[in-house]
Amino acid sequence: MCGEGVASSATQTSLKFVRPKRRLGCKMRLQEDVKTISDLGEGAAKLVRTVAKERRTLLLVDDAGAKAVLMDAASYDRWRNTVALLQLVAQSEADVEAGRLVSQEEAFARAERAIEKAAQSG
Repeated sequence: MCGEGVASSATQTSLKFVRPKRRLGCKMRLQEDVKTISDLGEGAAKLVRTVAKERRTLLLVDDAGAKAVLMDAASYDRWRNTVALLQLVAQSEADVEAGRLVSQEEAFARAERAIEKAAQSG
């Protein structure tokens, strides 16, 4: 499972960069995708190229634990969109619990009015 923990300091320097099998909603394998900050310093350009090419995410650690995450730009964009969608779902659930609801008919009427208003001003 994703996020089970960070490999111990003794094994961090011997970890390989291996493409894992695709798993729904979870591409990172901490035992394989953890690199020390010194690993990044020694081969930053190569690590960045590999992350971009393989669409992998790396967790950067030091002796005190996790410090940063390195991911390719497309994955970052997808992650941001996913977070935004989850925030909308959470907001919607809060609205339902608070009784802030409208009927489907009212929702469509509001949308149509907004579209008409936008068309008139644009």
